[in-house]
Amino acid sequence: MKKLAFFLAAISLLTACTSSKEAVMDETISSRLTELNDRIVAIEKGIDYTNTETEKIQIASLAIEESIVTLKGNDAVIGDEIGEINSDIKKIRDFYAVKVHFEKAGVVFKSQMNKFTIIMPYDVTFGFNQYELKTEFNELLSTVAEAINMAPELNVEVIGHTDNVGTAKYNYKLSEKRAETVANYLISNGVDKGRLVVKGVGFDEPISTNDTEDGRSQNRRVEINIIN
Repeated sequence: MKKLAFFLAAISLLTACTSSKEAVMDETISSRLTELNDRIVAIEKGIDYTNTETEKIQIASLAIEESIVTLKGNDAVIGDEIGEINSDIKKIRDFYAVKVHFEKAGVVFKSQMNKFTIIMPYDVTFGFNQYELKTEFNELLSTVAEAINMAPELNVEVIGHTDNVGTAKYNYKLSEKRAETVANYLISNGVDKGRLVVKGVGFDEPISTNDTEDGRSQNRRVEINIIN
C-alpha cells in the first residue's frame, strides 16, 4: 500500500531533527508511530476481504485516528496524508458494515472488491411501461436505506433500466423515471439526496433476453450500486 509506505517514511522524517530537544521529542513520536504502524500492518495482513471481519477494520481505523493526534503540530503535510489513510480505512469499515447488514436482512446482492450491486427483483418492482413502485418493494428498499445511512463515507448510484419495447428515446425517459422513483423512496427514508447519482440507461444494459416476456420482465429493473 503506497500510503502505508508513506506512513513509514513519515517515521524517518520525524527522526531526522538534530537538536537534542527535538531528538527526544522525535524519538517518542517515532516510537509511537512505529508501534501504531506495526499494529496496522498486522491487522491489514489479517483482513480477509471475502468476509465480514469488521472488528479488525475498526481497530485499524482507531489506530490511524490515534496517529493523527500524535502527528498534529509536527508536520501538516504528513498529517494530511495520514488523514487520507484514515478516510480510506473508514470507507472499508463502512463497506463491510453494509455487507453484514445486508446478509443479516437477507438482501440479495452481487459483491465485488469495491462495490455492492443490488438488483431489485423484477417480479415486485415495475410492470410493463410502469415506473410506480409496487408495495412489496418497500421493505427491501427500507433495508437498503438503513444500510446507506449507516455508511456515510460510501457513494451510491441508482440506475434505471427497461426492456426494448418502444423507441430508445422513450425507454431512456422511462428508465430515468424508474431510477427517480427509487431514489425518492430512499430520500424519504433519510438518505441524503446529495449522496445519490441517479440516471437511466434505457434498454442498453439488459441482463436477460428481450425475446421472451420473462426476459423482458427481468430487464425492467433498477440497480443500486454502493461504492467504496
